[in-house]
Amino acid sequence: AYWRNTMSRWRTRLACYRTDFALVRTRFSLLRGGLGLITIGRTLLHLHSGNSLALFYWIMIAAGFGLVVLGLAGYARIKRSVVSPPHYQTIVEVTSASLYFLENYQFAERKPIESTTPQTMLARLANMLPNCCVFIDSSLDNKVRSYLAHERNSLAAQRTVAACYRTVYSRARTGLSFIRTGVSFTSIGLGLIGYFGVGWMTLLDTFLISAGLLLAVDGFIWYWPVRKEQCEASKCAIIA
Repeated sequence: AYWRNTMSRWRTRLACYRTDFALVRTRFSLLRGGLGLITIGRTLLHLHSGNSLALFYWIMIAAGFGLVVLGLAGYARIKRSVVSPPHYQTIVEVTSASLYFLENYQFAERKPIESTTPQTMLARLANMLPNCCVFIDSSLDNKVRSYLAHERNSLAAQRTVAACYRTVYSRARTGLSFIRTGVSFTSIGLGLIGYFGVGWMTLLDTFLISAGLLLAVDGFIWYWPVRKEQCEASKCAIIA
């Protein structure tokens, strides 16, 4: 029961981390909308500079910058928060520590390990669970209850590994959304410069390109540590 409580607390913390990732993506949608308004306003202002709606186009650009500031402020707040998402390796190491009872307190019979050993720690943890077969000593005291307790511990361990996978993939999904948006706005900025040429409004185009590059780099930092899990998850996802 103690180890089940330990794993339950860790799964709750992992759920908090996934909520943080979802909040980052929600705040990031504000930033994406702001950059979109800046792009639309800049294009319309260049095409219809002498139009009576020029003031409206400037309002669109100003509103876009406002949304960018709100998105960045929310993102920075999450990065500085107490429950800010930790590094990928930290998540896996704590998950491994929460399964420590399998080696010391869980009576298990080891099956032959497959010849191909996964490279990542999380994949090795997932492969360890189906390779363990729970057995009970010949004692008649609380035999059924002990068997059910051992089974509950094994199932809790499987849920903990699955929760770690969900958290890791949520982090990767957040990074990929950063990369996708960064590449899009970098391309838009370069396209505007190539289509309209260099002028005083090139400052907005340069801002779009710089923002896109920063988003792509930040997303790459979030996604890169998780890349190995994608090629090994199929081998260890079946743990039931």
